[in-house]
Amino acid sequence: MTYLNFVVFALLLLSSEASSKQDEVLDNNVASKGPVNQPPTINHHFRKLIATAGKAFRYVIPPDVFTDPEDGSNLTFTIYEAENVPLSQQSWLQYNSTSRMFYGLPLREHVSRWSYILEAKDSEGLVAREQLDIRVHMHRRARLNNHQFIMKVKLLKQFKNTIDWQIRALEGIMNLFEDANLDHLTVLSVTQKGDIYEFSWTNNTMTKYSCPVDDINKLMKVMESETQRGYPSSNLMNAMSPDLEVLEIGWQGIGHCSKNGLMPTNAPSIYPPILRNPIEHLTATVGHLFVYKVSEDTFFDPEDGSTQNLHLSFRFSDNSQIPSSHWLQFDEHKQEFYGVPTPNDIKNAYYVLIAEDSSKKVAYNSFSVEVKMAPKIICPRVEFQVTMDPSLNLLYNASNKRKVVEKLMRLFGQSDTDSIRIENITDNSSTITLYNTSLGSTIQVETEELYKIFTVDEEVNGNNRNEQVDEAVKNDIKITSFRLIPQGSCTD
Repeated sequence: MTYLNFVVFALLLLSSEASSKQDEVLDNNVASKGPVNQPPTINHHFRKLIATAGKAFRYVIPPDVFTDPEDGSNLTFTIYEAENVPLSQQSWLQYNSTSRMFYGLPLREHVSRWSYILEAKDSEGLVAREQLDIRVHMHRRARLNNHQFIMKVKLLKQFKNTIDWQIRALEGIMNLFEDANLDHLTVLSVTQKGDIYEFSWTNNTMTKYSCPVDDINKLMKVMESETQRGYPSSNLMNAMSPDLEVLEIGWQGIGHCSKNGLMPTNAPSIYPPILRNPIEHLTATVGHLFVYKVSEDTFFDPEDGSTQNLHLSFRFSDNSQIPSSHWLQFDEHKQEFYGVPTPNDIKNAYYVLIAEDSSKKVAYNSFSVEVKMAPKIICPRVEFQVTMDPSLNLLYNASNKRKVVEKLMRLFGQSDTDSIRIENITDNSSTITLYNTSLGSTIQVETEELYKIFTVDEEVNGNNRNEQVDEAVKNDIKITSFRLIPQGSCTD
């Protein structure tokens, strides 16, 4: 072997040994890191849960819903009202991380469908998410109530969540009567005035078909002071201590007992409105005018009568105000919802309708509105472009947008809101692109007729719009121009 060949052989040998050692180091590094952490997985989906208005609700998360290759079922759970929106302290539903239990006390204003997001997180921060659906419905005997007990209380401690003190009051009543069955009581309402709360409930063990005055008086004898009418007994005070202070106790008759109500002399004998036929779920379509009139029998007030005699307003389900730019608005005078949703509004949103009587007492109706995408127009006949005064602010003014659609309906001689579909509104909020979905297939004839309606005969009218257009829109939406763009025929 020559000297040159020897040097080449030695270099190759050294290179091979270095590569082998490098591979060994890499293998050791991989081994020291161990297997890559895997996120939790969903074993099975939640079943839809049912809760009853006025009843305490509890649900423990089954241990096998989620699993994790490293942590097993030892996961941390977080509940969200929507994407990355945690439960508010005012929510009727809460979560106890220690017992892994959902708990709550929905009331009549919470009757609706509720969807939550449950997040399971492992020890290294990887997550899996599952949807939890809860349906809150009215108690089957809600309309047969003939009495309500009313207790005025003051909170003596700071509760983390609103429903915590309400459940504490419910448990205090059960402890007073040594009754472990929470189903025997239904909470009717919880109202607040300053730092005083009014907690109202009914006892479900009593007959609903007559007035059980004797049974009611037996319960009142336990709760009311023997010497001072309307004041709590020492037993009732002790049952609520040290968390709540009872200020007054009494009862009111409803239905069969309406003439037998006995309330403390310092308390007004006035009933709050009652939710009789709740709105539950409404559906709107993108681009189409949505109008829903609240039925007269939705609420009833013993003093003021039907819904039309009550003041109605609405908010989001978390009690936040509806901004003026929101697509859905409410006409308090006509008592109807209205709006034209856009593609950005596609979702299932939750609201609460509030009915207030002349004595400022209220009742609530929680409901959802689902916005769906409109079906595609396979063959549009004519595209319309309507330009108007930008001050109408059609992008963010639901009232003016409704006015425009209704005027166009009148111009077309139509009464069906489904016939007009708004496809687009320009950024400067002055030009609307829309279709009339009711136009037939005789495109040439119809286009000629539409041109006669919308175009101007400059020799006769100068710069004025067609008189038929002026009469239909009455000039108050300030339309400056129309463009008709024929889209062709689909009948070939």
